[in-house]
Formats: sequence, structure tokens, C-alpha cells
Amino acid sequence: MKRIRLIVAILLMASVTGCKHAEKLPEGVLTVEAYADLLTDLYLAEGYFSVTSDFQYKNLGADMAGTYDTLLAQHNVTQESLTATANYYLNHREQNEAVFSLVMAQLEERQ
Repeated sequence: MKRIRLIVAILLMASVTGCKHAEKLPEGVLTVEAYADLLTDLYLAEGYFSVTSDFQYKNLGADMAGTYDTLLAQHNVTQESLTATANYYLNHREQNEAVFSLVMAQLEERQ
């Protein structure tokens, strides 16, 4: 759980600018709710791997590649859409904070 909170904190700190008015999302960018659902599942998968397998964190990408692909497919999200979504929310601070508030609520609910 500490690793998840660290990841959330890093991503929140990376949020540089905010938007004070509602914008239509660009094509391919997930809604706040859809992005939060995906991130929650990704964090849970990473947490599962960290406690059940004997991997080193630096190899997480290689160890989890199949899991990431599976989760993206389950959420009907392409890698391109995930990248566009991450970039969008990192540049829209208030919406990014809303995403991570939902992620934290979902993780606490599943605890």
C-alpha cells in the first residue's frame, strides 16, 4: 500500500498546470472515471506482483507486460489512448486530482 501511495504522490506532484473551466476531452482520452478504474486495476496488479512473486522492482515492466496488456484489453484501452490520457491529465491538475481521489477511494474500498 505504501508503494501505491508513493506512486500517487509522484503523479500528483508531476501535475504541472490546472484548468479552471470544463473542457471537452480530446479524442482517445479516457474520462476521469474510466481512467481511475484502469489505474486502480493496474495498481492492484502491481501490488499483487510485489507480494506474491520474487521479482525485483526494476524488472516490473518485463514481469507485468502481459498483465498490463490484459488489463488494457479488459478496459478496451489501447496503449496510445493510455499515453494520451496520462499526458492529458498530467497537464490538467484539477482533473488529475479528481482521478487520484477516485483511485484512492476505490483502493480503500477494496481493502
